[in-house]
Amino acid sequence: MRLPRAEAHDLEFLPELAADPDTEPFLAPISAQTPEEFAEEIDRAGREPRHYGRLIIERDLVGSAERMGSVAYEVANRRSRIAYVYELAAASRYRGRGSGVEAAWLLVRFLIEELGYHRIQVEIYAFNERAIRVAERAGFIREGLKRKAYWRNETWIDRVMLGIVAEDIDRLIVARPRITSRPSSAVRVAAAVSPAAAGGREPTAPGLCKPSLARWVVTVAV
Repeated sequence: MRLPRAEAHDLEFLPELAADPDTEPFLAPISAQTPEEFAEEIDRAGREPRHYGRLIIERDLVGSAERMGSVAYEVANRRSRIAYVYELAAASRYRGRGSGVEAAWLLVRFLIEELGYHRIQVEIYAFNERAIRVAERAGFIREGLKRKAYWRNETWIDRVMLGIVAEDIDRLIVARPRITSRPSSAVRVAAAVSPAAAGGREPTAPGLCKPSLARWVVTVAV
């Protein structure tokens, strides 16, 4: 599996995924839906790749790759190095195969170990039990509940809050031996951006790393 940054050629796939009947009910009303809205996300991520990313979940095929889904992240607090992960979605034919858990774990490792974030957090509608299970299997810890926080479909909806901090990573690697991350020259995550492409700017938050040229791959033992 790999998580390259979304590009212009993904602007047909992303709206189709968002409109999927098994995806759309779980997205926030303000989520990107149209090619133009996804293009704005991709453009913003290109300008600030440390702080924003719309990624494509892909699996390797012989000589090519197949798009399985998408996930996004953005900075929630630059000073405290907190990133917010959202809209992890897989195409219908890939659900139930563990791809969401793999993608979430890979993204968490990248954000903490490569980009220098200290904390990764997600918020999930309480009725989306499948997404909550995926997050918990990927190592997120349930931290609280926002009661009746969002007005949706003519009713108030709770949201479950989950998080992982950098200190959790070593424990999770030991506790979850079936899924490991290792460097790979063949697979990339969140297409690395050189300092020149980022305008030569250094990180603005304490301890926040520049995007690395390291490449990662998730392997699942069988």
